[in-house]
Amino acid sequence: MAEMKMLAVCAREEGYGIRLAEYARSQNSCPFRVQAFSTVETLGNYLKLRNVDAILLDEGMYEEDMWQKYDGVLCLLGNGVGQEENPPQIFKYQPARDILNGVLAQYLRGAEQQENQLVNKKGMEIFGIYSPVGRCGKSLFSLALGLELARHQKTLYLNLESWSGLNQGPEEAPGGSLSDLLYFLRQRRGALPEFLSSIVRNADKLDMISPVRAPADLASVSVEDWQYLFEALRRQSSYEAVVLDIGDSPQPIERLLSICTKVYVPTLSDRDSRIKLGRFLEFIEAAICQELAPEIEHLSLPLVESIGMDRSWAEQVLWSDMGDFVRRILRK
Repeated sequence: MAEMKMLAVCAREEGYGIRLAEYARSQNSCPFRVQAFSTVETLGNYLKLRNVDAILLDEGMYEEDMWQKYDGVLCLLGNGVGQEENPPQIFKYQPARDILNGVLAQYLRGAEQQENQLVNKKGMEIFGIYSPVGRCGKSLFSLALGLELARHQKTLYLNLESWSGLNQGPEEAPGGSLSDLLYFLRQRRGALPEFLSSIVRNADKLDMISPVRAPADLASVSVEDWQYLFEALRRQSSYEAVVLDIGDSPQPIERLLSICTKVYVPTLSDRDSRIKLGRFLEFIEAAICQELAPEIEHLSLPLVESIGMDRSWAEQVLWSDMGDFVRRILRK
């Protein structure tokens, strides 16, 4: 249980899930990261975007038909009267420690049968890097993040910019690019792992796909296509992390960011940049429901001398000041 598991708590009682989440954060040994919800509808929208290992649902909110396709652990919060085995019921009014231990016991009970499937689905985080400020080092930071993550886990880097400088790399795979992947997604057929292997190139240990050949290729893809891709990667690939270097997207940026589990927003320290950052953060806060919002961290990046695109560029990025900066952030 070294890896933190996601537990969603959906209760009618105001503040119930929040109090349980605060308790879980205060306990170093708690295996769950708790997210609170107040309605089944919001919880359902969250499940479309991210994987949830276990759910604690108020028994009064439970409708059997809604949960037949959920493959995690579902427990009902009840008063102990008429307790059923399926789904298992956990007494609502007991110490938070006992509630979480009850969920953990149910999780461990089903872990042996589902172990292979759970490893494939939950081991993947999506890191989104976006900035309303130009020329702030966003893409170099994204590459450094991808390269550092790839040292420890299988990582895929995708550049979602209309005009990317990465096409100059000598390792570019002829005939394969993000344009091809996006076309493949729209067809909704074929085996994704086999297709990826034909277009992925490697920089150090980082898997990359060359950027789109034309901006129109990005414009033709919907947010639902991206959701389909990431869910397919979770279920069918061995990737544990995906890094998205996001430019000015044709899709609503708030919907694209809501797919991510973590968002980094590089910025600069001048007055105009601070204003742009403030307006962007206000927009995101208003546009994304708080319960669906990803973790957002804005960064002032170090200045790095120009790095050439020769065959050692990945090593240069990884061990540059930007690479050191990324390692400090990940240690936090």
